[in-house]
Amino acid sequence: LSIYLAFILAIILLIRTLYVPKQRSWLVLFFYMMSLLNFQYQACLPDEIGDYTGKSNKFYGIVKTIQIKENYTDEKYLTLEVDVTHTADKKFERKERVLIKNYNYDAKLERVLFPGEYIEFYGIAEKPSGRRNPGCFDYKLYLQSVNIKYIIVANNICVPKNQSEYSIICKIKRCMYFFKENYLK
Repeated sequence: LSIYLAFILAIILLIRTLYVPKQRSWLVLFFYMMSLLNFQYQACLPDEIGDYTGKSNKFYGIVKTIQIKENYTDEKYLTLEVDVTHTADKKFERKERVLIKNYNYDAKLERVLFPGEYIEFYGIAEKPSGRRNPGCFDYKLYLQSVNIKYIIVANNICVPKNQSEYSIICKIKRCMYFFKENYLK
């Protein structure tokens, strides 16, 4: 898929350079080549969380989105998108986006978690399951389209005290989150 996308972009940029003045055509081509190299570099980086699949581990990351969902028995659970930065024993070269499911719903946790918060959590990382029925929805493919490779079922999620109370960036993101939730519905 990425090769086809790169090929289509190359054709579009080739056509675009024909209509750009000659002074700027080399600049457009240069930026295209740099983005293509960056894309290839990102694809070659090692899979950081793959070493931790199937094992309980302590992870650290930054919350991106928060959702409270209900299952078929009307029990609430928490779903988070988190950029994992490191584990208890290894710092990652790049952030890995994961989906966290916490079935131990706690209303107190909901009040302290906001996008931008730095959290620590214990859980087991698993690859998402693919299509179960032919021709039906493929959950694994959907998660890959939003750049999520792993699902972590978290047993325990906590916000370190020193991070949430003193970070100005977290306070600004909290204000933005409250404004969005309360006034932009």
